Amino acid sequence: MRVTVSLLLDSQRSVRLSKKWKGFFTSGSPLSLFLLLLAAHVCGDIIVNSDFLAKNKRSENQVARTGALVVHCVIHFGFVWLWLWPFGRTLKIWASLYIFVVHFLIDYCRTYAEAKLFPGGELMALKKKQVLEYLLGRRDKDVAAFFGKHLKTWVWVNLIDQGMHVAAIGLFVMVGA
Repeated sequence: MRVTVSLLLDSQRSVRLSKKWKGFFTSGSPLSLFLLLLAAHVCGDIIVNSDFLAKNKRSENQVARTGALVVHCVIHFGFVWLWLWPFGRTLKIWASLYIFVVHFLIDYCRTYAEAKLFPGGELMALKKKQVLEYLLGRRDKDVAAFFGKHLKTWVWVNLIDQGMHVAAIGLFVMVGA
């Protein structure tokens, strides 16, 4: 049996959802919107982020850097669209565009800051596997040397970057809801 749930976020449309999702999307809960946008962010930044994009986002060539950032943000646009599938089209469009623009600005600023914080090519574009192995005690000598010199800076850059993304998602939810 299907249940129709009207979402406050898009009062022009009703969305038909299965009974098992009814509680999660009831009233277009800001918490559900936040969690779905966070899931889209995790997919775009962690699960499908490739080494190719990670390296090109930090390229000294401005065209390659901008192109990689645009591709990365298009991926985020797509994940926001997919994760917000049950919501109305208007919300999906605004959320996807907002995340695209804000994500681009945050990541562009990050790459600029990294160039200043890690001069002379000292920044390593680390793979998820390399970081995980380092944390588990299996130390690759290049990764160990990089973290030996830059661990604190690298952690702070990542915390600030991810914190800004989460704050941007929260701002969208607060303003949009």
